[in-house]
Amino acid sequence: MLLINPQVRVYLCTMPVDLRKSFDGLSGLVQSVFQQSLLEGHLFLFLNRRRDRLKMLWWDRDGLAIWYKRLEQGTFEMPRVPEGATHVRLDAAELAMLLSGVSLGDGVIGCDGTPCRVIVPETLPKLEPTNQRSVRMHEVFAAARRDGKKSVLARMWVYHSFVQRLVAYDFTVSRHRDGPAEVLASYRGLLMGDCWAGFESIAVGAEGRIAPEACWSRGRRHVYQAEETDTLHARRLLGWIQVLYELEDVAREWSATQRWELRQRYAVPLLERMGAYIHGPEVAAVLPRSLMGKALNYLRNHWRELNLYTTDGRLPIDNNACERALRQVATGRKNWLFFQSVQAGEEAAILLTLIQTANLNCLDARAYLEAVLNALAGGCTDYVSLCPHHWARTHPEMIREYRREERRDALERRMSRRAQRRTHDPDP
Repeated sequence: MLLINPQVRVYLCTMPVDLRKSFDGLSGLVQSVFQQSLLEGHLFLFLNRRRDRLKMLWWDRDGLAIWYKRLEQGTFEMPRVPEGATHVRLDAAELAMLLSGVSLGDGVIGCDGTPCRVIVPETLPKLEPTNQRSVRMHEVFAAARRDGKKSVLARMWVYHSFVQRLVAYDFTVSRHRDGPAEVLASYRGLLMGDCWAGFESIAVGAEGRIAPEACWSRGRRHVYQAEETDTLHARRLLGWIQVLYELEDVAREWSATQRWELRQRYAVPLLERMGAYIHGPEVAAVLPRSLMGKALNYLRNHWRELNLYTTDGRLPIDNNACERALRQVATGRKNWLFFQSVQAGEEAAILLTLIQTANLNCLDARAYLEAVLNALAGGCTDYVSLCPHHWARTHPEMIREYRREERRDALERRMSRRAQRRTHDPDP
């Protein structure tokens, strides 16, 4: 992994380059293409025509240095390039995605989890040594029986796609990363999460298949909790974060390209200003163990992942979609209190997946389930076409248009409230 000073700029040549060129040849391209000086210490990247090889050139204090990488399979994914541009500037997040070979076309999903209880069975389930989920379940229940517990704290996970209207739930008997690791075993793309150590371990174990993205809502929450003890720094940071969210509200109904252009024009300069602030002398006196110190450490430690959403208009700024999807579990938890068995939890996850995906696609969940059950009873075996997000495309008459109008009205009310708040609050 490359450790790059935040002050160093990264430039990528958008034209294919003969990578047989070495120090002298690439140095000439730096002057002719980038019109930059190597002595400033910036990084300059070059790709070959097939985009399976990459060279990085920079001035390393007392001489030139080259970093060379060849992909055994796949290609390096080019970032979005303005028409006619011979080179583009990359931030740390874009550089990490380029070097890891992660493409937004592969997928963008968010993941989160919430606790729920399951009754400890009278007899331990059959152990399957080759199944990590079975091993973990056996360990948890065996430990609970030794301690005389009648129930254990299980976990309901949600996986929310930001590419299509699809949400999936999964039930596990513990918060261990085995559950998400199994679900994401073949996944390739971006993973939006809360910077939980388990997600970071999954990304590391994926060996470049998964790139983590951090949630600004979680970062804002840390700053908000520190407002009472450090009002000055908290209000300044919250003001900047509020502007980021207002930009997202403005571009919510825009195309991905328009949203990316808006972020590049307004959000990126604001984030550069915020990054200089949290790393600068203004906050040097903040105690590391104070609430504001912890909030600043969170932002610093995940700054690259927090900036990742600006690299493409399809990326979300936060993981609130997953948190909203988990409200159904939290509400139900107050009613049914616990799951009687692991099978009950797994069946609940299946039902939640169908119903919540139907709701996301503005379908009447009851009418959808009735139609699907009738289709299955009639001998339909095309199960993919029965999934809610596919069903909505082939049965537009079942879409509740008023739900879309309700969402648009709610967005307009939220934007109106924020506009009124801006007239009373000072400019951050």
